[in-house]
Amino acid sequence: MKYGTQTFTKEPIGNFQGNLNEPQISESAPSFFDKLISKSKRQMAAAPVSDAKKHISAIPSRDAKMHHLYSTLQTKGGHKVTIDLSSELNQRMRSDHVFEDLAPHSLRATAGPIRPRNFECLKGAMNTYEKFCGKMDDYELQYVKHLVYLCETLPSHEDQPALMLRIEEACSH
Repeated sequence: MKYGTQTFTKEPIGNFQGNLNEPQISESAPSFFDKLISKSKRQMAAAPVSDAKKHISAIPSRDAKMHHLYSTLQTKGGHKVTIDLSSELNQRMRSDHVFEDLAPHSLRATAGPIRPRNFECLKGAMNTYEKFCGKMDDYELQYVKHLVYLCETLPSHEDQPALMLRIEEACSH
């Protein structure tokens, strides 16, 4: 049973949130965010919207903070928002770098879904990461699967200290 006007259901959700339809503020070369937004627009236009995907947000939850900061910067501007956005981007790049060191490309490419069973190792890996890199935020939680994979593929229980040392070293540079 459906109620109300149904004329808008075929429109992309981006039409109703953010400022995706506003012209670019700067006349210079498009920024990283402008490229990101135009890429998402192209993907939304290319992909047919199925009934199951109608209510999925156009912005992944891990990117909500960054999107909010960017939208605030575009509409209001200011030094504080610029600094907050810059530090958010720096934190993301640092997290990406840490997990590039921990999980080589070959491991990331072959790592399918794996069920964690070695919870002692995973707890130690998470504690080590949080001790040397800081508490994980929403963006960094996507990398927990790599820690699970590293723990599950350890040859023996005696190799756990070596893994913790690898995590510490990855966080230190």
